[in-house]
Amino acid sequence: MPSRRAFINEMAFVSFAQVASGEGRGWYFEEWPSTEVVDSARKTISRLENLPPLSIEMPNKDEAEDWRNQFQRLVHFFRRIAEGKVLVPAPKFVGCGIIDTCFGDVLFGRTLYEVKAGQRPFRSVDIRQLLLYAALNKAESERQLEHVGLFNPRTGLSFSIGLDELCWEVAGSPSQDLLTELIRLISSGDVSR
Repeated sequence: MPSRRAFINEMAFVSFAQVASGEGRGWYFEEWPSTEVVDSARKTISRLENLPPLSIEMPNKDEAEDWRNQFQRLVHFFRRIAEGKVLVPAPKFVGCGIIDTCFGDVLFGRTLYEVKAGQRPFRSVDIRQLLLYAALNKAESERQLEHVGLFNPRTGLSFSIGLDELCWEVAGSPSQDLLTELIRLISSGDVSR
């Protein structure tokens, strides 16, 4: 069931975010998600799907195993690729124009990753999301992004690319030009919500 899958995915990410931000128990993997993790995932999914939080049942044994596998893959993947850099889960991007404030998934150094834990391949909408976050980052932040990527902890697939290279592939222009144009489009008022 897709909503249950989203709930399990969210529990895995919340667990990873706790560990990455130093709030968790280190790199120790428990057999069952904590009450805090379950409650946080319930809150997010209930908001997204307009459900009462307590209507989302506790995970069963198979779902807990799925949670644990994704959680482990998230930790191992980001520990490996971040190479000792500080992991920032849910980096904030201040809104601009028609786009409200939003949060990415994982930032480290000058690299931004989005986590996509579905049973589908990466899609162009995932690339557009990365480009939008890069534009929002450019519009309001002093931090610089040089690389972006996607990771699926369910399948183990990952993708990463330099931001300039991505912009050349997508639009035939350097990131400076494409991101500036995206900022202009979302803040011009020419696009309706």
